[in-house]
Amino acid sequence: MATNSGKWILHSLTNTGVPGANTPNGTWAVYARFPSTRMTGCFPHGECYNDPDVRFVNYFWDGRAVHYFPRLAYGFRQSNGCVELPLKAAQRAYGMIHIGTPVTVMP
Repeated sequence: MATNSGKWILHSLTNTGVPGANTPNGTWAVYARFPSTRMTGCFPHGECYNDPDVRFVNYFWDGRAVHYFPRLAYGFRQSNGCVELPLKAAQRAYGMIHIGTPVTVMP
């Protein structure tokens, strides 16, 4: 995560979207935030989920969000299009992100 001046203030591995539920490249403003929320949906291969306590959620485009999700490892394509962070990184990012904060996703 970088400031407008380009200085890095947070560096973390992330998970992004699986094939068919790619995390889009581009820049969008955060439009909704929740310290905790339920996320539901289905992956392209048909497996559905109903996760009741997804934490530190920052929605930025069409249901895509930067958020914490417990995984055994990060740095892989495992999400349904979101940017998943480890707990400490997600908590720190949540403290720095606000409604209107631009989120840029790039390869």
